Amino acid sequence: MCRSPSKPKHGRRHWARPSKAPAMGQLRIQRAHQLGWDGARQLAHTWATEAEARWRLPCETTRLDDHDRMTFRGPGVQGEMQVWPDRFELQLQLGFLLSAYQSRIEAEIQRQLDLQLGPTPADR
Repeated sequence: MCRSPSKPKHGRRHWARPSKAPAMGQLRIQRAHQLGWDGARQLAHTWATEAEARWRLPCETTRLDDHDRMTFRGPGVQGEMQVWPDRFELQLQLGFLLSAYQSRIEAEIQRQLDLQLGPTPADR
């Protein structure tokens, strides 16, 4: 979708971003599961350990009343994963260089979720 210039302001044109379009480099993935609290927390812990070892992506987990929040920040990426008893919600902000690989990164995340949780009902 192309952006169109807004009305000139002080002789300059400003480009308006469509309000509903996702920003470049942003990923939001939500995935239901049937692991329960213990299984979901174990899987999240395993992911955090692997992320720290494999990609040098330090993770910090905070337990809240109704869910856990895992935040992470590393070279070219930052985000959070929320762990609920019935779903995972992942939000990533990719840096400029990694945003060129956004579709590949999203596909790999979905592939890993399929391996750990099974395919989504729509994929069956």
